[in-house]
Amino acid sequence: MFTRSRNRRSSNKHIHRNHTNRIIRFDKKHMKRESYTKKEWNLVLFFSLILTGIIIFIGIVFPDSFSNLTDSLFNNLIDKFSPIYLILMLTVFIFSIYLAFSKYGNIKLGKPEDKPEFSNVVWFSMLFGAGMGIGLVFFGAWEPLCHYVEPLVGEP
Repeated sequence: MFTRSRNRRSSNKHIHRNHTNRIIRFDKKHMKRESYTKKEWNLVLFFSLILTGIIIFIGIVFPDSFSNLTDSLFNNLIDKFSPIYLILMLTVFIFSIYLAFSKYGNIKLGKPEDKPEFSNVVWFSMLFGAGMGIGLVFFGAWEPLCHYVEPLVGEP
């Protein structure tokens, strides 16, 4: 994966081509990539952090007003957009099935000579395991909290 540089003076540098075929120089002496030494500002991350900070600040300073606002927004979204959401998800699902069984389902992602890394059975098993895992993680925390908030009523 890493190859030695042809220049004898820079024997501690390695050159690597990543998946976009861009050359990345790796400095073995300092154990850092040269492409990361420049400070680059990610504007999307910057504005997302600012917006999230403002929302958190408003929620901390005005908790009652924030709770009322978010409850009314949530209820309006559920009342007005849930049928649209269901129709949209059904349309996306039907379109995905169409793509899978049409001529576009046979398009190979990668080079023509590449072979899949995983078989269909292994791929399905990984998707099933991920789905079960996220279900266990979510409901593992949700169910005890739900029973804590609304305990089951029973006779002794």
